[in-house]
Amino acid sequence: MKRLLFLSLLVLPVLSNAQVEFNTNSSWEDISKNAAESGKFIFIDAYTDWCGWCKVMDKNTFSQPEVAARMNESFVNYKIEMEKEDIGKLLAMKYGIRSFPSFIILNKKGELHTVLTGYSPPEDWLKSLEEILNKDTPERPAISNTLEVKWPSLYSNFFGYRLDKRSPPSDSELDTYFSEEHELDEVFFRMTMTFMNSLPSTVGNDLLNRGHDMAKLFGSDLADEWKKKWLTRNLNGSKVKEMTLEQLNAELRAFEEYYPEDSETRVFTTLNFHLLKENYPEAVEWVNEQRAVFNNGTLNQVSWQLYEKCEDQKLLQVANGWMLSVVEAEPTYAYLDTQAALLYKSKDYKKAAEVASLAIRVGKEAGENVAETEALLKKIKTSK
Repeated sequence: MKRLLFLSLLVLPVLSNAQVEFNTNSSWEDISKNAAESGKFIFIDAYTDWCGWCKVMDKNTFSQPEVAARMNESFVNYKIEMEKEDIGKLLAMKYGIRSFPSFIILNKKGELHTVLTGYSPPEDWLKSLEEILNKDTPERPAISNTLEVKWPSLYSNFFGYRLDKRSPPSDSELDTYFSEEHELDEVFFRMTMTFMNSLPSTVGNDLLNRGHDMAKLFGSDLADEWKKKWLTRNLNGSKVKEMTLEQLNAELRAFEEYYPEDSETRVFTTLNFHLLKENYPEAVEWVNEQRAVFNNGTLNQVSWQLYEKCEDQKLLQVANGWMLSVVEAEPTYAYLDTQAALLYKSKDYKKAAEVASLAIRVGKEAGENVAETEALLKKIKTSK
């Protein structure tokens, strides 16, 4: 028994140092050549410096030995800041990357295989990798293998360095563009995906009816993504806020005619409706009814809005219960910060101070800016 323990202690330090071997300084040509020669997929970690969940992905997932081993074995791994570097802008335009973290997977020929978005814990991430590696690359004859695509200036000006440096197209520019005739190529496809809210109904419905053509040109997954985005274009943001519940349900029924098996769209859209309307009793009741659907990130977002805008102590106590289970499962800085804030607003100052102190320690270890939590801790101590 002692010998086995001794051996395990020898192995552990080696495993704990395992990291995904990301190329950060190689040229795109070298990355492509490496993939072609090794027969590996290209994995692109598309991140930004301001993206908190990108840092969580680095710390919690890419640092795990099992993840590192699988990714180093099967991928040429490339890490790129998407808003500061030219290659990042080209990749963002090519694959329509506008949220972070995003992960672009190309096959050894440089053909688009899959795009994944958002943080994923290690176990879920490994499952996603296995699914990708066991899936053939969809045929996408309309998507070229080059990053040097001739984009319209109103598209290319929308990407690049920092949000405040971008130049979104005007309504008149988009009206002019979409009133012209265009081939169904990758440029027009990306333009319609990016600026779908400005796409005239006649053009959008025509493309909806050409779903079979889109699937043949861009792959059934991207065609389906386009279709869902078009059918849910009225179920986002300010448009939902202006609706009545009856109008919302009518829009959802229209969507469900095409996707009768999709129950999550109704679940998340209804939650968003209540939050936008600040119907907090209804929002809390809805979360409790559909709790199995919502992940920790969603519970955190709802809890934070309740902290900021809700004064009902009974509802805050419910959110405290959510966050207790969230931080037990994933004790990240963002989640601990939300829990501390809720406890403070619930006047549980002793527990709030404990959690805020833990959040600050975890945040500093992760390289996060913890100034707001430090300010919260001072308020908690003053209240005590």
